[in-house]
Amino acid sequence: MEKTLKHSEVRPFGMEDKETKEILEKFDDILAEHLAPGKVAATVAAMEPKERLMFLSKLLDYAVPRLKQTDIEADVGSDVITVIPPNFDRAARIKELKQKLFETDE
Repeated sequence: MEKTLKHSEVRPFGMEDKETKEILEKFDDILAEHLAPGKVAATVAAMEPKERLMFLSKLLDYAVPRLKQTDIEADVGSDVITVIPPNFDRAARIKELKQKLFETDE
């Protein structure tokens, strides 16, 4: 029966993993070869407009952060618009603000 080695018995903590380092270096070489600025520009220019648009829109996912969708309610019945965030407990908020107000006055 073989003994199972713990991670600390195989490689000391903080020491780089040689295989991972080699894989990352090879991956960097592949990216440098295929994503050279001139080569990418030529490839994009050779694409059909529809393909080019799809390519650029997919790249935007990595360049522009996505906004989280938020639902809000608004009371627009008067000159003042009141925006009410979801899960808003008005009574609890008023109580919290009153406590803060009275704590600072003392």
